[in-house]
Amino acid sequence: MYIKKCEQCNRNKYDRQAPHPELNITEKVYQPFQGIHMDTFVIGGQIYLYKYTCVDAFTKFAQAIPIRSKNAIELAEAIITYFFSYGIPAEIIMDGGTEFTNELVRELLEKHKDLSIQPVKGDIHNLSKILKVKPYLRDRTIVYVILEPLVEKEPFNYYHLYPLSFPVNESYFISIQPTSNFLAINKKKFIYNKIQWMEFNAMEYICDRGETHLATASLPCEVQLLTYSNQYGNCVQTLEKLQTIKTMKLLNNQWLVIVPNTTLVKKICNKNQEIEEIYGRYLQRKKKKNPIEIKEGSSHPHPMEDMGNHPMSLPLHGDVSV
Repeated sequence: MYIKKCEQCNRNKYDRQAPHPELNITEKVYQPFQGIHMDTFVIGGQIYLYKYTCVDAFTKFAQAIPIRSKNAIELAEAIITYFFSYGIPAEIIMDGGTEFTNELVRELLEKHKDLSIQPVKGDIHNLSKILKVKPYLRDRTIVYVILEPLVEKEPFNYYHLYPLSFPVNESYFISIQPTSNFLAINKKKFIYNKIQWMEFNAMEYICDRGETHLATASLPCEVQLLTYSNQYGNCVQTLEKLQTIKTMKLLNNQWLVIVPNTTLVKKICNKNQEIEEIYGRYLQRKKKKNPIEIKEGSSHPHPMEDMGNHPMSLPLHGDVSV
């Protein structure tokens, strides 16, 4: 009773029976990834994004994406990574931190419902294992490339190209330069066209067939062993004889020539001739003025006549050769 009558006590102690606010009904979510909560946090001096603290409102599933800083480009890439993995949510809940209120991220989030992005689907694709998403610029279009393990216990990465058609500032984006073996699946076959990839590492792979789950370490796919180099930039190779070859018609008057056995070719570099062995897969371009019909086991002109040596298009600067 004394404490209740003590004026000093009443001024300094809080009311232990404070009135409760009215209960508000929160809007429910009815499926996974319909609504997400995102934020950033720091671990060991580095900043991580929990799928922009991604906690799924339905399943409470959380996932983290490491980023080096809170700058707009890195944060936008992390957000796009989540969109690629799980689709675009109907609602995004976040705090008012400056990393989310900057112009680039705010514009991305405002337009996120209109982006033509769908999560990767397939028997071999584990969406939770996507490692990285990188953009490059092609014809003023951003193309995002997803990096993820392709086959369990196999050292391959899976790349998929997603064209996003909206104007961009070219200074914001870099060309992708793969540093490991990869398989590329792309219905539009950008890989066969002249794109702005100007540097490739040797021993890269491309696959353009549906049965990607059959990929193995020894045979990633039917179209295999992509190489790029400017080593032959000033040279021309000509095939004397092709006894056992396989061919495949590609796009834009191009053929894939597969040389299964070691074959001798004549190499002319700056008017000097020498003999060289070739083996593997090469990209052949037919001349429009003198079209060439390539058949199993030999190469002949069309119509049939003596063509002499047949020019091959081995890796040249700026082109992709197989």
